[in-house]
Amino acid sequence: MRSIAQVCLLFLLIITVSFAQDSAQSAEDRSIEDFARPRRMIYLYETEPGSLSSFDRFLLYNSILTSVSTASSSVVLVESPDYDVPITQEGREELARRVDADAWLYVYVAGGLDDLTVRSGLYDMTAGEEVAETIIRPGFPVSYRTLARGFWDELVGAVSSGFSPIVEASEATITGLPGTRIGNLPGGPYDLDEDGRLTLLLPTPSTYSLRATLSGFVPTDEAFYIGDEPRTIPLVQLPTYRFAVDLLASSFQFPGVRFRYHIVPGSWFVRLGLTTQYAGMNFVPNRPLFSYGESKLSTAYLDGGTLTGDPGAFTRVLLGGGVFVRMRHEPLGFETDEALGGVHLSIGAEIAPWRREPFFRYLRFFAEYQPALFFAPEPDAFLEQSFTVNAFPGGVPLMYGLGWGVVDLRDLYLGVRFAW
Repeated sequence: MRSIAQVCLLFLLIITVSFAQDSAQSAEDRSIEDFARPRRMIYLYETEPGSLSSFDRFLLYNSILTSVSTASSSVVLVESPDYDVPITQEGREELARRVDADAWLYVYVAGGLDDLTVRSGLYDMTAGEEVAETIIRPGFPVSYRTLARGFWDELVGAVSSGFSPIVEASEATITGLPGTRIGNLPGGPYDLDEDGRLTLLLPTPSTYSLRATLSGFVPTDEAFYIGDEPRTIPLVQLPTYRFAVDLLASSFQFPGVRFRYHIVPGSWFVRLGLTTQYAGMNFVPNRPLFSYGESKLSTAYLDGGTLTGDPGAFTRVLLGGGVFVRMRHEPLGFETDEALGGVHLSIGAEIAPWRREPFFRYLRFFAEYQPALFFAPEPDAFLEQSFTVNAFPGGVPLMYGLGWGVVDLRDLYLGVRFAW
C-alpha cells in the first residue's frame, strides 16, 4: 500500500507541474478571440390584455423560451426578473443590466391561438441599435403540436444570425526600451517598436502579468489590471550590470576603493581594491580622532565571488574570497618585514533602494564582513608593529596569533556602490 501511495503522489506531482507549465504558456497560445464570451440576452414578454388564457400565455412564453435558448451557442437567454416590461428604452437597459445582459428580445403576443400575431424585436445594447424585427402571423388556428414543429424558425434564425460572441477589450500601451520582448499576453510574444511603445487590445476586465526581456537588462515582471479605461504601463528596466565601483570605509576607519568586473553580468565577478591607512580615524584614547601620515601602509586586494539572487532584487547577498598584499609607502614597496599579505573571505549584502528611479537605480549600499589570515612568521612582532604600544594591554580584540600567522576578525566594510 505504501508503494501505491508513493506512485500516486508522484503522479499527482507530475500532473501539477504539467498544469503549471500549461497555465504559464496558455496566455500566449490564446488569441484575443479566445476570450470571447456569449451574448447575454434578456427575454421580455408581453401579451395583449384579455387575449389569452393563463395557460396559453404560459405555453407561448415557454415555447419561445425553449426554441430561442437553443438557437445559438453564442447567445444565452436570460429570463427577466420582473413580470412587467418597461415602456422606455432606458428602463429596458436598466433591467437588462440587472442580470448582466447586453441585449434583449422583446416579444408581444396579440390575439388568441385561433388568430395569433407575434411581434418581436432584437436589440443590441453594445451597438446601440435594433438588430431585427419579426412578425409571425400564421393566419390559421395554432395548436400545441404546431408550436413544436418549427413555428419559431424565423425568430430563431434572427437570433442566430444577429449575434456573435463578444470580446470586451480596452487599450493597454506598454512603454520601455525599443526592442524589448513582451511575453505572457494573449496572442504574444510582441516587441516594443523603435519608439519603445506597444499598444494592444486586451480582454477586460482582467489582471495580467507580463514579462519583459531585453539583452543586457534584468527581466521585468509587471502585473497590471485593465478595466474599461485605456491604461499605460511603463516598464522599469534595470541593466544587468558588468561593472561596479565601490567607495568604502574599512572598520569605520580607513578609506578605500574597489573596481569590479562581472564575468557573468550581475552575478560572478572579479575585483581589484585598495585600502589605505595613510589617512583615517583613530579610536585610541588620548589620540586625535582624525590623522594622516602616521601609518605607512596600504593594502591591495584581488578577489572574486558572486552575488546571489535576481540582479533586480532589493537585497542581494555577496559571497567571495581572495588574496591581499601589504605595501609600505616609504620606501615604496611590499611589506616584507612582518607580513607580506594573506587571504580573506567576504560575506555581505547590498541593497538597491531606488530601483525605479532613472539615475539612482545604479546606486547601491553595501556591508561586507571580511575575516583575514595574515601570513606572519612572527605573530607577536607583527601585532607590536601594527598597534600602538600599550594601547591594548590585554591583547588586540578579535585578533589571534598562530604559530605562523595572525587571524583578523575585525574588518567590516561599509560603502556605496555604483553599478552599470
